[in-house]
Parts: sequence; structure tokens; C-alpha cells
Amino acid sequence: MNLQPETTYSTIVGQIVANRRRQCHLDQGVLAQRMNVSQPTLSKIERGDSAFTIEQLTTASQALSTTPGKILAKADGARLALETQGIIVHDQRPSKTGHVALALLSLAALALLIGLAAKK
Repeated sequence: MNLQPETTYSTIVGQIVANRRRQCHLDQGVLAQRMNVSQPTLSKIERGDSAFTIEQLTTASQALSTTPGKILAKADGARLALETQGIIVHDQRPSKTGHVALALLSLAALALLIGLAAKK
């Protein structure tokens, strides 16, 4: 049994977009509408339960006055910081289920890290 905290790259990207959305004072419904997706779909993307398509990332970036490259650069930096702290970052969602508590812990750590990075 793996007791090491873990997350996915999709979760990192989703959290960065969610943080940027909040900085722009947009709620999920508004951004979802601009992306032409439902609010529940955007919620899944921000949580990392679903991944952005290239088109969705591009549209979200435009709505958030940034670029896909800047979002992915922040995601790469967050990934490196998390891995330095011993958190495993998967490129895709592992097929096995479980580790819900660890996933929540990882998500909380990620949100804190991204929040701190955004303040710099």
C-alpha cells in the first residue's frame, strides 16, 4: 500500500486555472459559459477529475487574460515543487481506486502551494 501523497498533472492545471479564475473575480458559471461547457464540467476539470482539452485550455486562458503557455509553465513549476516535497505527480489518473484521504491531502497541499505562489 502506497502511503505517499499523490496527485495528477490535470489536478495541478485545474487548480491553477481555478486560482486564476478567482483572481479575475469570475465564478465557475461565468467561465464555464465562456468555455461553452457546463458548470459541473468545469468543476470536474478544476478538481482534476477530468482534463482540459487543448481547445478548452485555450478558451479558458483567453477568458482569464493569460495564455495556455503561462498556465502550463505555472503547472510545471508547481509539479516540480510538489515532487521536491515528496508528492508523486502522475501524468494521468492511476487506474486503481482508493487513497481518498491521501488525494484530499495532496489537493489541500497543492492549493496551498499554488495560493502562496500566486501571492508572489
